[in-house]
Amino acid sequence: MSAIYFHDRISKKNAYSMQEVFGRKPKTNILIIHHESDGCKICQPSSTQDFFNTIEGEEKSLLWVSGGQSSGDLHGPLHLQRYEGVENIAVDYLINWVKKY
Repeated sequence: MSAIYFHDRISKKNAYSMQEVFGRKPKTNILIIHHESDGCKICQPSSTQDFFNTIEGEEKSLLWVSGGQSSGDLHGPLHLQRYEGVENIAVDYLINWVKKY
């Protein structure tokens, strides 16, 4: 959810990017949830789609969330990347996705 997807695009210092954790062929089902208006330069929406496209396999899902508001810092907990005001959309989708598996 609004993750750092590529270690080689933003910061080579981050060994915990989704690129490093999952690679191109994950051994698990993948769900990515990201706010389409996320303004954080570290977890950009364009990286989200690029990462999703690099994943090989059929058990992957991508949910774009829109709407909500931001009452805090761009990189803080009360901003669009944390789905402020639309948490129910992200959480409901996540719960239903988990129930499928």
